Amino acid sequence: MLRLAKLQLIGPIFLLAAAAAAEGAEFALAHAPGSTALWYIHLNVFGPFRLGDDMLGTYVDIAHGQLYLISLPLFLIACGGSYYKHQLAPAIASNLTFVHAVVLACAGYADRSTGIASLNGIADMGVPHVYLCAGLLGCALLSSSASHILYIRAIRQEHG
Repeated sequence: MLRLAKLQLIGPIFLLAAAAAAEGAEFALAHAPGSTALWYIHLNVFGPFRLGDDMLGTYVDIAHGQLYLISLPLFLIACGGSYYKHQLAPAIASNLTFVHAVVLACAGYADRSTGIASLNGIADMGVPHVYLCAGLLGCALLSSSASHILYIRAIRQEHG
């Protein structure tokens, strides 16, 4: 049971790491806007996070909002719940991480159909985007499944 409780943290940890990496790539791009490698990473690898920031920016005007308003709080809720032995907090964080990963994957898929005309030579939403979305969805699904299994076991112990 301890392994399943630890598995609940994988989704929020991966989401926080990916969001921090996306913000780091954006920061590096701001300091070296002529770098084609940074443009490739920003557009191809972290494209879903860029679109997630755009979607969130329509509602809230905070710099790095996706990192500070979504990824970091989910990570802190999951870790705090695990530390204080509250089963509901990591379960909520892992399920919301899965929801956010699905939103990012859908945003990345929607961006594949609408390209930026002036960046067609640089922007190719191909393999790196798929790997990021697969990693996000895989880790989030694993942690969400672990939380569901833990709750099913708890219900069985209570009623059986």
